[in-house]
Amino acid sequence: MVQMEQGRKLDQLRDHVMSADGLEEKVEVNQRHLIDKILARYSAEHVVYRELMQNADDASAQGVQILFTTDSPVKTEEPNLKGKCTRLIIKNNGIPFRPEDWARLKSIAEGNPDEQKIGAFGVGFYSLFSICENPFVSSGQHCMGFFFKGDQLYTRRGQLQDEDVTPWTSILMDMRQPITIPEMTGFAKFLTCSLGFTANLREISVFVDDHRVFHILKRTDEPRPMAIDHKQLFTSSVPDGIFTLGSVSIQKVQLEVERFVPPTFTSSLMSAFMPKVLLGASSDTNGTPLTFEKASTFLRVVTGVLKVSVSKELEREMERSTKKKPPKQTNFQLVFTGREELDVSENTNIVFQDLVPYPEQGRIYIGFPTHQTTGCCSHMAARFIPTVERESIDFADRYIGKWNRELLVMGGLLCRVVYNDEMEQIRKLYKELVGNEELVDNEKLLEEDKASGTEITPRTWLRRRAFHALQSFTFKPSTPSSIVSQDQGFYFYEMARSDMHVMTSHGIQPLLKTRSLSSEDPGLAASDLINKFIKSIPLVSISPYATADAPLQKLKAEKKLKPFGIRDVFQELESRSLTIDEMIICMKWWINLHENANVGYTNAETKELLSLPQTRQNFLRTAIFTYKDGTPMQLSAVSSFINPKLIPVDMPLPQNVLPFEISCQFQHAALKIHFGWSELQVLDWVRHVFSNPELETSPKFAEKVLSVVSKSLTTQAKPNQDIIINLLKEKRCIPTKRGMKYPTEAYFPTVKLFEDLPIMILEHPRAISETMLLSLGVRKHVELQLIFDRLVSQGNWSHIELVKYLASVQNMLSTKELHRLQETAIFPKVEEVAKEETTANGKATKEAATEAPPPKSVPQRYKAKELYAPLVELKNLKLPTIKWDSKWKPASEETKFLEVLGLRNYPTLAILLNQAADPKKGQADRNQSLKYFIDNFDKYYREFYNPLTAIEPFIPCRDGGYSKPSECFGNAEAAVLGFKVIHTELSAVRDKLGVREDPDSPQLLKAFLGNIQTDPENAKNVFNYMASRISLGQSTWNQLQDVEFIPVKDSRTTAKETNTITLMRPTECYFLSKDAQNDFHKELFVFIDFGDVANTFLRCCGVKNEPTTLELAQMMVRNPQLYWKLSGGGENYLNVLRQIANQFYQIKRNRSLIDKMRTAKILVGYRQLEPDGSKTSDKTATFEYCLVSANSVYINDDANGYHLFSPICAPMDPVIEELYKELGCVKLSTQIREASSYVGPVQTTPRSADIQSQVVERIPIILYQVFVDAPQRKSELRMSQDKIIRKLQVVEATKINITRTFLPTGQKNVQWTSSCGDVNECKLYIGGNKEIDYYDVAASLCHILFRRIGFNDAIIFERYLVASLDNLRSRGVPVDRILNTPKVTKPAVDNFSQSLGEVEVEDQKSSKQLDEYTKKVQDVFPDCDPNFIRSELQKEKQDHVANVVNKLLSTQYPKNTNPAPPAPPEFQKPDGQVQKPEAHTKPPVRKLESIGTNFFNKFTRSRTKTEQEDGGSRKPTEHQETGPPPSGGNAGPPPTTTNGAKPNSQNPVMGDIKNHQQVMKRQLEQAISACQSNSAQSVFSPPTTHNVQEYCDATSGQNLKYVAKTKGYEFYVHNDVNGPVVLQQYDAQLGHFSSVIGVLVGVFNIDALAIHIFYDTTGNTIAFYRNGSLFFNLRFYLNLHDAPSAAPDTQIRRTKRRDALKFWYMTMCHELAHCFEARHNAQHEYYVESFAEMYLDTFIDKLMAFPAS
Repeated sequence: MVQMEQGRKLDQLRDHVMSADGLEEKVEVNQRHLIDKILARYSAEHVVYRELMQNADDASAQGVQILFTTDSPVKTEEPNLKGKCTRLIIKNNGIPFRPEDWARLKSIAEGNPDEQKIGAFGVGFYSLFSICENPFVSSGQHCMGFFFKGDQLYTRRGQLQDEDVTPWTSILMDMRQPITIPEMTGFAKFLTCSLGFTANLREISVFVDDHRVFHILKRTDEPRPMAIDHKQLFTSSVPDGIFTLGSVSIQKVQLEVERFVPPTFTSSLMSAFMPKVLLGASSDTNGTPLTFEKASTFLRVVTGVLKVSVSKELEREMERSTKKKPPKQTNFQLVFTGREELDVSENTNIVFQDLVPYPEQGRIYIGFPTHQTTGCCSHMAARFIPTVERESIDFADRYIGKWNRELLVMGGLLCRVVYNDEMEQIRKLYKELVGNEELVDNEKLLEEDKASGTEITPRTWLRRRAFHALQSFTFKPSTPSSIVSQDQGFYFYEMARSDMHVMTSHGIQPLLKTRSLSSEDPGLAASDLINKFIKSIPLVSISPYATADAPLQKLKAEKKLKPFGIRDVFQELESRSLTIDEMIICMKWWINLHENANVGYTNAETKELLSLPQTRQNFLRTAIFTYKDGTPMQLSAVSSFINPKLIPVDMPLPQNVLPFEISCQFQHAALKIHFGWSELQVLDWVRHVFSNPELETSPKFAEKVLSVVSKSLTTQAKPNQDIIINLLKEKRCIPTKRGMKYPTEAYFPTVKLFEDLPIMILEHPRAISETMLLSLGVRKHVELQLIFDRLVSQGNWSHIELVKYLASVQNMLSTKELHRLQETAIFPKVEEVAKEETTANGKATKEAATEAPPPKSVPQRYKAKELYAPLVELKNLKLPTIKWDSKWKPASEETKFLEVLGLRNYPTLAILLNQAADPKKGQADRNQSLKYFIDNFDKYYREFYNPLTAIEPFIPCRDGGYSKPSECFGNAEAAVLGFKVIHTELSAVRDKLGVREDPDSPQLLKAFLGNIQTDPENAKNVFNYMASRISLGQSTWNQLQDVEFIPVKDSRTTAKETNTITLMRPTECYFLSKDAQNDFHKELFVFIDFGDVANTFLRCCGVKNEPTTLELAQMMVRNPQLYWKLSGGGENYLNVLRQIANQFYQIKRNRSLIDKMRTAKILVGYRQLEPDGSKTSDKTATFEYCLVSANSVYINDDANGYHLFSPICAPMDPVIEELYKELGCVKLSTQIREASSYVGPVQTTPRSADIQSQVVERIPIILYQVFVDAPQRKSELRMSQDKIIRKLQVVEATKINITRTFLPTGQKNVQWTSSCGDVNECKLYIGGNKEIDYYDVAASLCHILFRRIGFNDAIIFERYLVASLDNLRSRGVPVDRILNTPKVTKPAVDNFSQSLGEVEVEDQKSSKQLDEYTKKVQDVFPDCDPNFIRSELQKEKQDHVANVVNKLLSTQYPKNTNPAPPAPPEFQKPDGQVQKPEAHTKPPVRKLESIGTNFFNKFTRSRTKTEQEDGGSRKPTEHQETGPPPSGGNAGPPPTTTNGAKPNSQNPVMGDIKNHQQVMKRQLEQAISACQSNSAQSVFSPPTTHNVQEYCDATSGQNLKYVAKTKGYEFYVHNDVNGPVVLQQYDAQLGHFSSVIGVLVGVFNIDALAIHIFYDTTGNTIAFYRNGSLFFNLRFYLNLHDAPSAAPDTQIRRTKRRDALKFWYMTMCHELAHCFEARHNAQHEYYVESFAEMYLDTFIDKLMAFPAS
């Protein structure tokens, strides 16, 4: 009630306002905004051209010209398509503007009232304002211009002069902003589509700056009317009756296009070769020749005339919306491109892509194309009422939507009319060109459909045309509105009263008669089978995967097209009789249908039909096939089928048997299951042929029947077998020599004793089993007694026939009968007639020859066991063989039976060997027997033959005699010891005969001792043979150690007689070597050389490469002066002492020899002699060498003492010194007593305080480093570190002197010194009269700290005292960790009184500077907490970054939780420690390889960085090492200054580095020059145990022997390895390795004699250093770096070789470092790095130049 009251009040209020009393005002319209909002709905491309061309078409214009004017200042010969358009003119030659047209032009929303025109809303012209501001229109005699004043639009109209009047209506538009000329390809496509449905427009031209760039011409043919039968075919009115189809006509259209092609580089080249048909030259309006592309296409435009009848209400509402009344008549057009137009059109041209939509959807045209698709492959044009922007059909408005949907109904009807017309045209052509075929071969049809080109038949062409039409009018979902395709598709079918026609296998047929055939149809997967026998039913094949079959699939899915079914098959079978091939296919289809049904692949209808029993009955009843002779047969008459394996197909068969031509195509199980038939039984077949008279008259037929029965009889049941046998017994079915016989009257063919027997005759006797014949009663043999009686009574009978028969019945003979046959002389032998043979000496001998006996004589007969088989090889052996006239078959039954009777096939072993060894027989006979024995060894004699027990000499030897197998041998070299050797021709069968290759150990030793040669050449031959028997074992050769069998000429100085041949024991001789060291040994020992091979044997017998250490020592003790003289003294003599020292443990147990060595003058001593007796240091010192006893020589461990007193000392060689110690020599330091004294007062001074502070600070560092290198020295410390620091006192005196006394002679020396120490008081004295020498301080500190002082301790201590802490840090010493205190700058005494506030002000840094420092530190330590870095930087007063970096290197720092990715380190030093693996872990080979690689990479990085910083020159920097780095620390990056400047070269630390580098260089060069040759001596080291497996450990090389000098280097192998074999096997690889080593020899400038190569089979030793000699292991080179010479890639070999160079470079650096330090510690690591860095430049140069091979 409240709402009604409010409505009433509003009515009263409205009436009052609208009365005359209300204020009246005009509604103002912002015209600019209104136009802009209207244009906003025109979102389509080219809207201006579309609207103006639509207006031109409404004005009945036939031509339109579009002219673009660009901003190009200069006219060009070619159009500038990329320029900006500043003016656009569009002209048409339609009817000039009428007054009402001019009036409407300046009115917005006042459309064309003509209902036949397209314009409806009156806003299309105003689309011009989207690109221009002031358009100008000229038409007829008038013109009009538009312009804005503010937001209001105004016009001015004028009159044209007569000379300005043209038939063209022109619209001029100056662009608001220069616009881009439309892309010409897309613009041409738009114009081409626009011309498709224009009513009047026929030609469009496009110009750019007076150049014509595009032209299209539309040509049309006379329309052809299409007949419509409204009564029978169509319902021509729409449901609501608005439209009625009056008439339909079809018109052919041709569009011709010329399009300018801008020239390109490619087109310029192609234009010279492409035919002018594609690209032609033309001229534009200016006469400029341009290149145009020409193309044409053909269309069919169908026009339906619609009568319009609307209600008053609809007419009113439409007039309100469109401002015009509905027309009384309108047209509906569609573009249809048939297959023939598609084939002849140039549809590949891009211009026609949108005009010919096939196979895509067409578009709705409302004058021009819209965005709406039609759902089919045709464009449609009709009086659809669009939305305002004219891009879609309006379905939203109730009345307009009704109008539009009714039009869609007519669109579906018109599509159906066109489709039916196309089908009717095709039907007529099909009848004319193909004809009406009742039976169609679908397979042939499918093959025709695959044809192309000239192979296409008329039928295929028509089928493709029909399928094209069907696809064109198969509706798909339209866009953007699906209503279009839904309505048209629905009424395409519903508006027709008649059935739809499609192309089938039988031409154009209605859907009602057509069946679809698809592989996806349930139960009909075998569509290929249906195509082969279904020929009378119209079919269409559908592939579920083929896009072209989509229309048929849609018809099938909508139930308009029925699928092929079983009833269709029955229809086909009822209509005709099938051929045999067709029946086979039909039966296969039937089987497949059932099998698919069983697995659920059929639809419900098919499954239901198959379940009915009458379905099979109907199939068998209707399925009729015709024989080749025309006789029909129904499948229902068949009950069985034959099995060809049992019954031949060419035999007579019953009438109810399926022909084999059909049954052979199927599995028997399928015939049983799906047709109910069974296999024809043999019994039924026998009954069928039983009545055949040929069974008793035709031997061939009878034999065939018997073979069939024989083949299957055993598979029959026992009752059936009996029936078959009884049936055949009643027939004369056995063919014999006497005719057809009953089975019981016939004999087997094996019974041949009597000619009158009815012997069975069969062409194929094997086809009939003997068992069946026996079952029938056929006789196999006669009685044995009868045989004996008849044969014996005849006298001269054939023993061959007798044997054949007896063999056939041997299974029926009793044991007694067999024994009787064995003991009966039945068989004759081959008679022998003598014939002469001439022997080698010319005498005639007789040989047995085979001849036949006299024909009439009765031959002598023998038992079978007395004869041999008549084989050629047995006859050649002169053995009695059985006479056998026919061919002898060893595998026959007769032969086997004779063997049962005792006939021999081969002679026994004893008989055969006796013949071969019989000296009475000729050589040919003996050889023949031996050949038979060899040929048949494996077959007859292997298990009986024993060569050791053979007593007959039957084996021919090379010397012409014969020997037993155990007394001759295969090796021809054994003849040197008198052994017999088997004949050459028998070498291949030596193993069969049991002849050994060589004699065994006892035989060999016996022969050797019995043939000792005194002639060296003969002895060498014997030794060479003995060397080949090395494998007999060392125990064999040990028996010869004390035998005198080596003939030598004794040339020793000590020999009684020289140059005479003497037999000597192996233990008394040594192998001759080519090096110089053995020259003096020749005067002391006997040396021999019988060649490499013979020497191998002699080495096993005890001959050594060189005298043993024991022998050398004994010889040296016996006459040291003679040994010194012969050796030449000096280094040769020292080498012998080194050898004794290395193997001293071998002679240590010989106490008597040791005692003699201690007292004899065998040791070398030297003393220093000053020239002219003076001791001035500026003159060169000379040394005197002499032989002394152990108690007269000292070990020089005190260089200063040696210089002062010049005692006789041992050579400074660690190995020799160790020997001297063992023999009782004492150290020089123990014989020198030191006493110190001072002058002046002793007091603490600032100087002593500074030194004490420095010493106390460095003691922890010194002790830390000493204990890292040698932990065992902790026990030598006099007191603990803390106690030393606490008690140590440094005081200063005026002068300090040291008095040294040499105890053996009492000599004294007094020297002033700068420092001395008091061990008891732990006090260090310094002298005030001279500069402090820190070496003296270090030496004094050594005495205070340790009980025992090392040789280099003072030098090492001095380094740590002198070097600054920063210097030590740069060397990797963990200074801060050892001292456990951060580095703090000590404040000066003068500034100590500064206030805390002043210090804070001085140390305060700006935040910006701190950030900069923090960033620099983080570049080095990206994982460190930045807050921690800032706090540490604030603590520093100077060199902030460097100090903090050093501190972080040696301390643990807090980590950053989100660190930045770390940068790769530029330089990194090793920590110097040897990592100890677990006790059970064996270092892998790869870890060994990384030793060299890691070092090389490190130094390469260091070198690269240095060269980059210094411009490629090698200049020392502060980060380079100046001494051996201590273990346990990692060196940080080089210290840098904050400003980035280079370090000051005058820095004292830098000067120290340079001086030290020069000293180090000299030391390294001296170490290299001290390397020497091993002089072919064996290398033997006592076994040692290491907790660390060192890769250069010499332990595994403890037992090496010298082999030879090859490739320029001495080569050694382990004593267990055969050296010559290794040299031969790895000769090429040894050459490669030698080339690598040779490069490194050049790098280090080392003497090649100091390089040695060795080979072992086990161990971890890659290389080792021994007494100045370097040894490198070939085995590791083979495993790690040797590249196959056959490797195809040279780059692979080059990489391998360069990797080898890197590896062995670092290995050689490692071994050279052992010249300074034997252990693996920081000292050794320091020298490794020093070698590597010093020679790195030379090495890299060599590496770059090293070849690949």
